[in-house]
Amino acid sequence: MAFYLFGYGSLDNKQRAQSEVSFEEEEDEMVPGSANLSSKEISSNIVSLITGSGMLSLPFAARIVGWFCIPLICIVCCVYFYTLHILAETMRYVGPVHGASYPALGKCAFGTTGARLTSLITGIEMTLALISFYVNIGVNANILNENVALWQGVILAGFMTFALSRLSAKYTAYSSVVGISMIVLTVAALLISGLNNSETTSDDFDSSMNYKLLQPSGLPFSVGLISFTLGGHGATPSIYWNMRDRRHYGRALMRAAAVIVSVYIVVTSVGYVNM
Repeated sequence: MAFYLFGYGSLDNKQRAQSEVSFEEEEDEMVPGSANLSSKEISSNIVSLITGSGMLSLPFAARIVGWFCIPLICIVCCVYFYTLHILAETMRYVGPVHGASYPALGKCAFGTTGARLTSLITGIEMTLALISFYVNIGVNANILNENVALWQGVILAGFMTFALSRLSAKYTAYSSVVGISMIVLTVAALLISGLNNSETTSDDFDSSMNYKLLQPSGLPFSVGLISFTLGGHGATPSIYWNMRDRRHYGRALMRAAAVIVSVYIVVTSVGYVNM
């Protein structure tokens, strides 16, 4: 976050004034390449982007640190969404002058070398994330149907990704409703499973660790697990610049944060009680 604050601070007053004017002029227009998404559609995209199967690890984080995991989730989520807000504010001023991308922020902060280094890091991160998702989809496809080999699932995921990438962000926002529906079904399945299973399902930990208020030794690991469930900074430029009225981006973030924190608290509580 300091990197992007440095980029913002490197703009002189004249550049900020030019950026502010450009921003105000574009508020009522759709910038080139924009999907003209509403605040609610942006919130839907953010929720679909961040939430996933990783949230099922939250009960394990609670078992390690205790019930303090609930306020810990709130704290980490606040920090996470604040950084998204800082990134948006930085792009608001940097975008009209240098461009709307992470390499542009790197160039603003550290010149051409910063832009190249940021491009390299972002490219590696995105590639590794894409590969991990492909493998994850392939493994799940094999679990659902043993006749589907892992490599077939990976290829299928690749074709699906290519097809979805050809859609505009407007249609992607609508398709994200499917992802949110899957999240609701996952939480519902967890609730039903929790109600039907009140016995401990694992002997890996001593029973004295159950239902503790706070286990300080588990704080680092739990923070890591919670942070793992929060991802999406890489898509921030695309989401921000595809918004119809970017003055309401903060409202969209708050709406998405409320949904995600609520879901995470439910998943954590139900899972922890039944571990």
